[in-house]
Amino acid sequence: MLKDNRPGKVAWVLAIAAIISVVIGFGLGIRYLLVTGDGSSFLSHVSITPLVTIVYAIIGALVISKQPKNPIGWIFLSVGLLYVLNNLSIVYRDYMVTLGGSEEFAGLDLAAWLNNWTWMPAIFLSTIFVFLLFPDGCLLSPRWRIISWTAGLGLGMTVLAVMLHPGPVESWDLAENPYGVPALVSALDVMIQIANVMLVIGFVGSIISFIIRFRRSRGIEREQMKWLIYALGLMLVLLIFTAVLWFAYPDSQLVLDLSIALTSLSILGIAVAASIAILRYRLYDIDLVINRTLVYGGLTAGIILLYALVVGGLSTLFQVHGSPLIALLATGL
Repeated sequence: MLKDNRPGKVAWVLAIAAIISVVIGFGLGIRYLLVTGDGSSFLSHVSITPLVTIVYAIIGALVISKQPKNPIGWIFLSVGLLYVLNNLSIVYRDYMVTLGGSEEFAGLDLAAWLNNWTWMPAIFLSTIFVFLLFPDGCLLSPRWRIISWTAGLGLGMTVLAVMLHPGPVESWDLAENPYGVPALVSALDVMIQIANVMLVIGFVGSIISFIIRFRRSRGIEREQMKWLIYALGLMLVLLIFTAVLWFAYPDSQLVLDLSIALTSLSILGIAVAASIAILRYRLYDIDLVINRTLVYGGLTAGIILLYALVVGGLSTLFQVHGSPLIALLATGL
């Protein structure tokens, strides 16, 4: 009997549609940048989002083709499609308003509405539920359904509240919603607060579940788990780095764009690591990858620390700040 590959075919059709759409959006974004010179969202959305979309779409289709019953593949593909909607909503809004010279184009309200919430399920699906279901697509045990349901309900409540809230929503740093319902503001504010707590419970529960699964794993499953641990470690490093940047430069647009870009890349790393583990492509290279990351990461951190100490020490010694000679000496050392 021939294996039914219809899920894989459907997945590839959706993946190709997502890739074509995001490439069109990237082209419009480039033209917008060339005409206006406004690169405020180029790093965070126009350049990074197409990369994230393409990788998620391809990874999702690959996993579905090989393991159609594993929900992680469908999660990755859904995330790719959500990023497409987010990218097109931003590019369409900027392109039509700035290059068209009018704010009366059809669909601008829809674009603003989509931009407000499409990124939310993309982020939480690719983090909470991947950690809960990795690597075989099943929960650790039926007892963990409470975490899955809590996270799912929290995500659904958050998205629904943002869809209906007139905005702005300070807790999520969201703009005004053209389709908002002002009469529901109080109820929606309460819903968002409850949903935030549920999402935190879901995220913490998923990490605990992942740790327990890792401790129980053996053989191939242990190697699979190492890949996701590696991606999680990189994500935490990038999130700490962006938090430090936010603390140092709270009003910088460049820092905002960089933070969004690094967050997207860190979440993308989870998808790449999970796909390598599930498809078992170069599965046993993880120990080498971890060792090289620790060595090169340690060397890089040491060089940066040494550079900062030398520059600070020489500047203090000679009472000179911003001197090219001191920078040159520090670089040489």
